[in-house]
Amino acid sequence: HGCIPRTHVCLPRKCAQPKGNRPKDTRSMGDTKNQKHVMVALEPTMGDHVLKQFVNTIYDKASQKVTLVHCVEYRFVHTPVISMGFESSSGRVMDLESVMRRATLAEGEAFIKRITKTAEKLGIKVEDTKVLVAHPPKSSVKFVLCDYIKERKPHMVVCGAQGKSAPHRGHGYLGSVSDFLTHNAPVAIMVIRGPSQHGQVAS
Repeated sequence: HGCIPRTHVCLPRKCAQPKGNRPKDTRSMGDTKNQKHVMVALEPTMGDHVLKQFVNTIYDKASQKVTLVHCVEYRFVHTPVISMGFESSSGRVMDLESVMRRATLAEGEAFIKRITKTAEKLGIKVEDTKVLVAHPPKSSVKFVLCDYIKERKPHMVVCGAQGKSAPHRGHGYLGSVSDFLTHNAPVAIMVIRGPSQHGQVAS
């Protein structure tokens, strides 16, 4: 029952190379071509905590380039309303949905702008930022994030886990999004627990 680290990295399976055939690491401080791309998926309730843990554990400015990603979600359900001779038109519904989408996107962009400043204060060099939009039931945060990871192909993804939606390998619980990424994203996933979860491992 010793102390358990707050973070854990889940690596995709790869065939081990014989020691004699492993290529030498030829990275240099100024060699940006060989930098590893790390994608950090953030959300408002745990964004600052995830960045601090990232810096304290694996961040290496010389060998990593960092992309900050935030996925916003909006729900718009069209229910035709007929009242006193008025029926909602499809054009008006589309206008309302467009307004809601723009407002949600603006909120996400405000968050990513703030969290980028936080990252820079912590010494993280942010190469790029991205705000994604999910619209249930057509799409959800976990699927949108996973598709973006497959598209960009980073070397590693860092994300937070705060929920208790799914048991996993006897290590407590992962959040819905982090659990989905751990099982479906084709890259290494580092899951960071919330500060109130007593440092339990997420794998």
